[in-house]
Amino acid sequence: MGSLFERLWAKLFGGTADEAAPEERASVKRIEPPVANAFVEQAPAMESESAVAVLEDAADDTGVAVEPAEPSLNDASGAHSVAHEPWWCIDGLGETSLVAPERPELQGVARAMENILVNQMDGHDLGMPPLPEVAERVMRELRSREYRVDKVAQTIGEDPVISAAVLRMSNSPIYGGVSKITTLKSAVARIGASALKTLMMHQSLRAAIFRKDGEDWQLGKLVWDRAVAGAHVMRGLCRFTHMDEEEAFLIGLMHDIGNIIVLREVQKQEAMLQYVIDVPTFDYLCYECHQEFGELIAESWKLPDELQSLIANHHSEPHEEDPLRVQRSQLQLTDMILSLLEFTPRHDYNLLRTTSAQELGLATSESFMLYLDRLPEELTSAMGSF
Repeated sequence: MGSLFERLWAKLFGGTADEAAPEERASVKRIEPPVANAFVEQAPAMESESAVAVLEDAADDTGVAVEPAEPSLNDASGAHSVAHEPWWCIDGLGETSLVAPERPELQGVARAMENILVNQMDGHDLGMPPLPEVAERVMRELRSREYRVDKVAQTIGEDPVISAAVLRMSNSPIYGGVSKITTLKSAVARIGASALKTLMMHQSLRAAIFRKDGEDWQLGKLVWDRAVAGAHVMRGLCRFTHMDEEEAFLIGLMHDIGNIIVLREVQKQEAMLQYVIDVPTFDYLCYECHQEFGELIAESWKLPDELQSLIANHHSEPHEEDPLRVQRSQLQLTDMILSLLEFTPRHDYNLLRTTSAQELGLATSESFMLYLDRLPEELTSAMGSF
């Protein structure tokens, strides 16, 4: 009968993967899901694409029965009303490793801004975004294995925004129990130290991005949506890599934290010069500077050493002896997925052939394909809660 992967290959390309010449191995029409645009431009959520529907077509041609898929998230009946090719299939061979964005033509203010950012990479004359006082104290208290739940709850209670976030998280589907939590002490006990640390970073990042009214909301929203989407994709991939979900969520959330300094500098120059930086220029400036600036913020915020390492270098492919090899590979795969979904500049990655998918053992994983198939709608739903 052949695996799901083999049947998908036969339907899309004909023959088998072993028989196909390299130039014949990808001729799939690309679907462009505007997932990111649903958040930045408030566009309607896209209809989920279905790899399973393609396989069902393959069964019609070959006479081979295909196991019925689980019900689609956007179809209560479980029936696929419209057959689409998977969004993660592309025309041509596609990229197999991370691609740097093309340098735009920088002129005038944009070129001056690049020079300012590059000259500040060593941290001189650069103000670090502060870690909010309450979040910093909670993080410090949680470093002790014998932290007191009542003491942590009391500290959290000093910040109404963080308090509301903790209560909301404790009653979310992930952590919700039989009864509704209404006190911070009960919420802290239910969530636990690991998830609380992640939430403190989540709130700190949000506070650093959205500082005050009147700033460039579009660019701030862009940075925020990318961080949250990265966190959710990283956590979703844990079902295949068995990485700790809270650790993965935090890595995805914080790995591009250096974008905050680029955002702040751009906002400052825009206010001074009454000049608006376009998104492609902002994207390039972030790519050029965010790892160096991220390392400075990670040190300032005293983030864990492993997280600091990933923030400082997550574009280079990991070497065999890298102790963070799995985390780095999973993070790179996450960045490729975000690019295909247009949260970041679009590049045509052939996900199943990427070095990261090979490294994580996902290149022929049927469950990984089904995860990708459902991801756009899952991501839209998850981000709607932030």
